[in-house]
Amino acid sequence: MPSKLTKHELERERLIFRYIRALEQDDEEDLALVLEAALEDPELATTLDEVDRALLEEAGLPSAVEKETVATLAELHLGSLDAGSSAPLTIGHVAARLKDRNRIPIGSENTNKLLLTLDEVIPSELTVATVESLLRKTGIVFSSAYARAFRTEAVRLSMSRSEGPARIAARSRRRPKS
Repeated sequence: MPSKLTKHELERERLIFRYIRALEQDDEEDLALVLEAALEDPELATTLDEVDRALLEEAGLPSAVEKETVATLAELHLGSLDAGSSAPLTIGHVAARLKDRNRIPIGSENTNKLLLTLDEVIPSELTVATVESLLRKTGIVFSSAYARAFRTEAVRLSMSRSEGPARIAARSRRRPKS
């Protein structure tokens, strides 16, 4: 005899259905609503991750983990294209990197698209408050998930740029194996 779903389990099932429908219909508002609920419900978040993996597999697309692995290996073996860049880091650079690495939170694609064209310089102090203040100054609406992703990518880019010259110098000092 099948067990009866609790009220919480039934609501989770409704949210999963809503999530899949929102993905199919490109409904950013419903996606945001379900993702907000997932922040409070780890089981829902895990299930949504499983749904994402299944949909990617069904479409024959690589998962985010596979993409990250390839990007990390490429950067490790080929070096970062941003490494050692002397140009100041801008909002547009960070937005472009989020897009290139497929790290834009679901529902934030339009925000990122609008930020791609901005050339405002990123401050050297990348705290949560400074990044949120910088993004607010643009007048573009953004989610807290986008602000976190933006800050993380800004830190990564900033670090790769500052480490670039040291990494290049270290490579040039390596001796060939005999």
